[in-house]
Amino acid sequence: MKAYDIERYINGELEGEELQEFESLLSADSELRDEVNRTREVLDQLKQLSISERIRKAQQKNIEVKRWRIILFISILSLGILFLVFYIRSGSDEKTIGPSAESENQIPTSDSMLLENQNPTELPIDTEKIQVKEIPVAKKSEYREEPKYEEIAMNYYSTPEEFAYLRGMTSKSIMDSARMAFNNEDYYATLKLLNTLDKNDPFVEYFKAHVYFKLKNFQDANLLFNHRLSNEDSKIKKQEIEWYNLLSHLACGQKCKTSFTKSLQSILSDPNHNYYLQAKNMQGLLDVKH
Repeated sequence: MKAYDIERYINGELEGEELQEFESLLSADSELRDEVNRTREVLDQLKQLSISERIRKAQQKNIEVKRWRIILFISILSLGILFLVFYIRSGSDEKTIGPSAESENQIPTSDSMLLENQNPTELPIDTEKIQVKEIPVAKKSEYREEPKYEEIAMNYYSTPEEFAYLRGMTSKSIMDSARMAFNNEDYYATLKLLNTLDKNDPFVEYFKAHVYFKLKNFQDANLLFNHRLSNEDSKIKKQEIEWYNLLSHLACGQKCKTSFTKSLQSILSDPNHNYYLQAKNMQGLLDVKH
């Protein structure tokens, strides 16, 4: 059997008599089965390396785009604040209009000359005609803008490499289809495929949490992230789940503020946490927006 026939079999390209003949040989020849398994492993590794590199480049590009979006957002916000301050100050600089040029050039009458010779303390003062102009004072709340928590969380989000699409003819074909749908941003199709798999599978549950996050169903995403967090033994994986759980709490907004604060402090309490720098950067960004 030629090597390219093995590869065609693995890729599902054999049909009809070719497929039947190959499967007959495969059932009778243990060496051929070993060769098929070795070839499958090599192809899977090559695909994984290729996909991982594409994902790395795509994520790097997304990070650059998100960084510029944040810079643009902060610039627009700063310009808006400066315009508002200028507008308010221009209103407060209004002064009471003094004597007009016409009154300054007016020839004084005898009455006015008489008033000029009187003692200023003896001039009659009509207090009812005196008006005190109140200078408008801007309230602090007028300058504050609610941070766009959901947008910030989405900007920090990057797709885990384990959700990359891998093509194959094994029992994982449904999961591979779910990966493909997720990478194509068809999240409803992804969820539909995942619902056909074992709901108690930790990987399926974690995958669903990310799908709910992308669908902006942050309540269900939080529940699944928290459940995986409480049942995860790997320290590295646990830190990853903590980060995505933090993003989900942030996107949830004010109603999840307590949970977000607790998650953020948990990560910041460990300088060796894999996502410590991202969390520190997020904290600084949110402080600026407040």
